[in-house]
Amino acid sequence: MGDWTRALTPAEQTVVQAAREKAYLLYEGKVTPHRSCGIAMAETFGRPTPAYQVLRRGGLTGFGPCGVLQGARMILGELLGDPDPTGPVTAQLRSAITEIEARIPSRMNRQAAQGE
Repeated sequence: MGDWTRALTPAEQTVVQAAREKAYLLYEGKVTPHRSCGIAMAETFGRPTPAYQVLRRGGLTGFGPCGVLQGARMILGELLGDPDPTGPVTAQLRSAITEIEARIPSRMNRQAAQGE
């Protein structure tokens, strides 16, 4: 995993909290019209939304992977990836994706979500 063990600075905590609040407001649908989790992720991080539309309802069909996790991967790729399409994966992107993949099991209970 990446070196994500240090405590966040107060400024970093403020950024994280603001992102959480914005994504929640966009997804919740009370203050503004509801966005799918993928669109909410894109808008939260100021990314163009068209590609994120495929993340609705489990990849439009209901059988795809979690939209928020896929959206997070895509945003990390946009922000941390090498802009050269033939370039190597950056260390920052690999570290961030490794961290997400390691945390998924402890943060997501698919059985509860599926009513099993």
